[in-house]
Amino acid sequence: VAANYTLVLGDAGKLIQVNTASASTVTVPPASSVAYTAGAAIAIVQTGAGQVTIAAGSGVTINSAGSALKISARYGAAQLYELSDNNWVCFGNLTT
Repeated sequence: VAANYTLVLGDAGKLIQVNTASASTVTVPPASSVAYTAGAAIAIVQTGAGQVTIAAGSGVTINSAGSALKISARYGAAQLYELSDNNWVCFGNLTT
């Protein structure tokens, strides 16, 4: 992707490559919009120079160590894992 992006059901089990020169946001939509099954995993890698922020859609909670939800550097990556509806954990090369 080359701009802000909202995840879709087909992204489960895939790697989303974000390649943009400017900062961008990848948004996790609420279960009311996209019905992922518990255990769904999505990887995100930042291949461009623009920093990628992972954001929660309305009613979604994303937990991460130190509340870090920005990929820390180019070629860094993050993994999203759905624990239950609207409850995700994010880990990887993250910063605040």
